[in-house]
Amino acid sequence: MSKKMTAALLIVSLSFNLAILGVFLYKQFVPSPMPYAPQHIPPPFRAMGVDEQQREQLMTIMRSFRRENHSLQMEIRQNEKALMDVLRRQPGDSAAIDSLVTAISRLREEHSRRAMKKLSEAGKLLDEEQRGLLLDMLMRSRMGRMRGKKGPPMTPPGMGRY
Repeated sequence: MSKKMTAALLIVSLSFNLAILGVFLYKQFVPSPMPYAPQHIPPPFRAMGVDEQQREQLMTIMRSFRRENHSLQMEIRQNEKALMDVLRRQPGDSAAIDSLVTAISRLREEHSRRAMKKLSEAGKLLDEEQRGLLLDMLMRSRMGRMRGKKGPPMTPPGMGRY
């Protein structure tokens, strides 16, 4: 190989290494926005036009609902998992299936009853238009989950990690 060819390869190699080092240093010191995260997440309930005090009270209600119903939701999940295990077995045990379906429906009914109590409590803080907006938000969230759409977390507005 000639000296000119060797010098050219060394220059290209050096340029390439400097470019890689430059990109590495740039990535280390310049913060980049996460491409998968929304750039702006408005606080929950902002679209409803609530003031800061109402928002805090609504967040308190939603957090208490989540905390109070955690064990109930865990029990529902355990029963659903047990139901799936029974259904996976070849000869389906109809008595076990009926028992688990009954237990799940009873637990979901209790969960819904508790949710309605908290929704009623939250509704007392809002005017008629805000209550309508809250119900619309909850229904849109629920309908999206029922259709199996991917998207935002499966928690109602105000119950997320804010």
